[in-house]
Amino acid sequence: MTVLFGRFLNQLEGGFMARCPGCDEVHYIAVSKPLANGAAWSFNGNPAAPTFSPSLLIRTGRAVDPNFVREEGDPPEVCHSFIRDGQWQFCGDSTHHLAGQTVPMLPWKDDE
Repeated sequence: MTVLFGRFLNQLEGGFMARCPGCDEVHYIAVSKPLANGAAWSFNGNPAAPTFSPSLLIRTGRAVDPNFVREEGDPPEVCHSFIRDGQWQFCGDSTHHLAGQTVPMLPWKDDE
């Protein structure tokens, strides 16, 4: 079960979900319960201006499978970013339209 935590985060067991404006997808950020590979992020605890550390690196498609065939509507293959003080700071190696840019976090939608 998820619970809205401020405007930008949805909290669930072990972490948070945030809507990525670069991917238009939800990214999960493990905080108190590490992922299977041991990864976990620190969180400043501020729902109005969240900061997570270290960076988030999401890989899909050819970034994880060289035989992957991209289809219409697939998410970007690399989303590398920092979330600092309620801002998404996208690294230049991201493969979406916001690479190299900083933009505000998106509010959680009521129907999500």
